Amino acid sequence: MPHALLVDDNIDTLSALSELVRAEGYTASVAPTVEGACLELGKKTPDVVLVDLNLPDGSGMTLLDSIRSIGGPAVVLITGYASVDTAIEALRRGVTDYLTKPVDIKRLRQILGDIAKTSGLPAEISDL
Repeated sequence: MPHALLVDDNIDTLSALSELVRAEGYTASVAPTVEGACLELGKKTPDVVLVDLNLPDGSGMTLLDSIRSIGGPAVVLITGYASVDTAIEALRRGVTDYLTKPVDIKRLRQILGDIAKTSGLPAEISDL
């Protein structure tokens, strides 16, 4: 079963995202801060990280380096403060997708479905 790490300082958003990813067949862990997300990354490597851009202890962008150091799960950056510059920087830094709040649920479901389909591929390929 694929696993998602959800990082947002808004408890209602975390709850809604958690419910959505579980409905899509994922297990989920949550963190309200960059520090909390780093702790969660140390416990279990997720298949996808959904991370808010603005967090109380830093930017979701700063988390990208930590995420990439563990093997590069897919990253979806979510923000209520979208800008072209932020989107370009996020894509240059390797995010899988960039969503604005309020989140387009249909689009997020599509992203999660695509990631779930490919999450087991590296293991399957190495078994060949």
